Amino acid sequence: MKKLILLSLVLISIVLVSGCTQTESLQEPKDLILTVENLPSDWSPLRSSELNISEVSSKALSNGWSKGYGQKFQTDNYFIDYTISFYDNTNSAKNMIYLPKPEEIEFGPLLESIPPTNIIINEKTNPNLGDLSIAYEVVGTYDYSEDLIISYYVIQFAKKNILETLFMLSFESDKLDYILLKEVAEKAESKIV
Repeated sequence: MKKLILLSLVLISIVLVSGCTQTESLQEPKDLILTVENLPSDWSPLRSSELNISEVSSKALSNGWSKGYGQKFQTDNYFIDYTISFYDNTNSAKNMIYLPKPEEIEFGPLLESIPPTNIIINEKTNPNLGDLSIAYEVVGTYDYSEDLIISYYVIQFAKKNILETLFMLSFESDKLDYILLKEVAEKAESKIV
């Protein structure tokens, strides 16, 4: 009888402890979006909407993507693309964080008709956000023009079952501001509870 009571207490303790370490967010994507108050004054919103399945990569879908939200902002110097993606579990969100190879880089609708000829990826200092994070710079050049350069910074982090990705894109690489992008990513990360 003592063994049964002891076993019951151990099982109850395990259930209570596991309930206190929730690894999946109960928040909705709209609860996590950045607001004008979170951003520098010269940022203007361009678009803000729920992501639909056609906007999501096959890798994300195969890793358990369930829903998401996207935002785009603009300043005089650059564009910012920000996505919040929810996954089935924490490990699925973490699986989406990696340093891509040049052939995996996508430039989106803006440049898909004239993609850069040469792509260089430079890993940046890890921003140490969430449970796992990475930061890198992508620089694309064109063989036919030494002056034409496209570059962007990426910060990705996973926290709980959420993956957040922030892109800062500019046609003038000296206009990119990694420190500013990291500050915005820190604000985004703080919204996940």
